[in-house]
Amino acid sequence: MCAPTKMLQSCVSLPLEEAQLVEVVEKAKDWAIMHGAAMRSKANFNPDALTFAPFVLTPSSFPRKEFQKAVELQPVLNELIHAVAHDAQFLQSTLASTEKVDEFTSSLISIYRTVLSEGITQPISLGLLRSDLMLETQCDDECSERTRTVNAYCCWKQVEINTIASGFGHLGPSSKALQRTGPKLDAMCAESGKLHWVGLPLTYYIRLVLEIRTEPAARIHAFLLFNNYKKNEGHLLGRAKIQNAKQQSALLSITKPLFRPFHLLCSDYLPDFSDAIKQVEINTIASSFGGISTNMSPMHSFVLTELGHRDKLENLPVNNALSGLCDAMVEAWKLQDRPSAAILFVVEDVTYNICDQRFHEFYIRETYPHVAVIRRTLTQIHQTGRLGERKELLIDGTEASVVYFRAGYEPGHYHGQAEWDARLLVERSLAIKCPSIQYHLAGTKKVQQALAKPSVLRQFVGDARKIEAIYDIFTGLYSLDQDEGGDGAVALALTNPDRYVLKPQREGGGNNVYGGDIPAALQAMSSAERSAWILMERIIPPLSTGYLVRPGGPSPPPLVQLISELGIFGTIIGTKDKVLYNKQVGHMLRTKLSSSNEGGVAAGSGALDSPYLID
Repeated sequence: MCAPTKMLQSCVSLPLEEAQLVEVVEKAKDWAIMHGAAMRSKANFNPDALTFAPFVLTPSSFPRKEFQKAVELQPVLNELIHAVAHDAQFLQSTLASTEKVDEFTSSLISIYRTVLSEGITQPISLGLLRSDLMLETQCDDECSERTRTVNAYCCWKQVEINTIASGFGHLGPSSKALQRTGPKLDAMCAESGKLHWVGLPLTYYIRLVLEIRTEPAARIHAFLLFNNYKKNEGHLLGRAKIQNAKQQSALLSITKPLFRPFHLLCSDYLPDFSDAIKQVEINTIASSFGGISTNMSPMHSFVLTELGHRDKLENLPVNNALSGLCDAMVEAWKLQDRPSAAILFVVEDVTYNICDQRFHEFYIRETYPHVAVIRRTLTQIHQTGRLGERKELLIDGTEASVVYFRAGYEPGHYHGQAEWDARLLVERSLAIKCPSIQYHLAGTKKVQQALAKPSVLRQFVGDARKIEAIYDIFTGLYSLDQDEGGDGAVALALTNPDRYVLKPQREGGGNNVYGGDIPAALQAMSSAERSAWILMERIIPPLSTGYLVRPGGPSPPPLVQLISELGIFGTIIGTKDKVLYNKQVGHMLRTKLSSSNEGGVAAGSGALDSPYLID
């Protein structure tokens, strides 16, 4: 695996002189507290006290092009999740193996089946989503010398890796078509193992690529075919000329997503993929930090000004995450046309990330004073909630026409059957849910792993350009089910665990298993228990340098190496057949020590940040 050696240059010259550093850190801490970039302490919980949320002193550099790509792609991802959430057969079949071994997922699916059988009362869903992405530098620096000298693909996996059929699905006709194609390929191969096909039309090669499935022989032939393509020479395999840029673009659009999962790519053959964004996950429930993140750019503007770099403020992108998320909630509220109804926030028993939640509530009350907001736990909903004559959701006699879940995404939020009954009550109601149970299921890791298959992706996205754009941000996601593919994935992880991350069907941070811990975790699981997890290729991001400021941390903070994760917020409202509202509304940046695996701020691992866009 390529080491994360690439560095992103800081927006200011570091290190800072110590006296200046101490002064600006103290100012930044006070700024954070006074502007609500704060949380309740888990270590010393006090409902009457706040401490600043961990933050990075200066904004972290992020490529402008990749940031803009993520922003522009978010409405497309919104549409994808919306389509997936409304395909009951796909959700149930995809989660069938996980349901058998993961009690939490099984309980969610039970609710889903109940409302499906009864008939879904409210066809409109509200999605407040966050797509989390990291920059990928693999196959950039360390592999470049090997690429130049041996003309091989950098960081590529051995062919046997690709026998994980569940990872990328069937891309064409049956294996019989390959049996017909194979002999022709063999007959065309020269003694060196390189193909010297003459005079065949470009459409033949494109058709061949489309016929490739996951059989090793077909992939070897495809590798030989692609290895002979020399972009700079403007030809493909001998005298089969590419006549124009349109033909070249057509070939690349087909081959790039096909070969990416197998790492059969190199900058000698295709455009440079270094520092490209890769999706870590997409969150469909309790997508947090839209409120606090809105304050991070103003805080960093203050810090940069204090450091004498006011001229650099133009590179801090505007962030309207708070208003965008809240506006979508109110749009859903308007669709119900119930002026006396409230928006219900479903919250934890103890809320540490209180400022982020309250910012949403206070923004709604200030901007839309005619819209009431109430907060209840699942336990309280069970105690005081009921359905009215129209199946409206009544909480202490107040109708809730929109329900915004900030809890309910992990088993600890359900103390017993009462809380599950409360969740079912909400799902049976006329209220517009964020998320509805189908949106919640669409955000599970297992579903996102299934979407990494090109054939599955095409079921939900009809536009080829959108498919390519989505697939371009995917990294390898593999099933661990009880089948040949799952066994192959386990073998991969055991052979080279540092390449991978094990992810369960959980949200909230702190649940993943990394690197050297993977073998023991896998060996402790039964074959059935594996189905509750997926295997993901580990993203190798660039490093940056900065000061990570934490409550109770050293003063002055040390200069450390960091890595960042970008979150893009999206909002969507619609029914199965019609999208009524679809927007990208803002962003957040979480940064952590390069030596840390987990990065969740609420989970105590990451720090709040904001992107400083570089060209």
